[in-house]
Amino acid sequence: MDYYTATVFKNDAQFVAHCLELGISSYADTFIEAMAKLREDMWAYLKDHGEPDIPFEDVKVSIMRTEVELMRDAPESN
Repeated sequence: MDYYTATVFKNDAQFVAHCLELGISSYADTFIEAMAKLREDMWAYLKDHGEPDIPFEDVKVSIMRTEVELMRDAPESN
């Protein structure tokens, strides 16, 4: 089984799910919808690019949550 890396972020309007290795992205109004669309798009991509018999059930998407705090103001220089 192959594993692929996905990132999800929210832009101004939608969530964007992106598979780094395959170079495909999916967009939706919610995080869950974006991940579901990405899974469907990954399956379609793999079927079109050398895995014609891959069952949809074999395309798995794992979610890891990471939070990053951004500083809005630049730190003062001494």
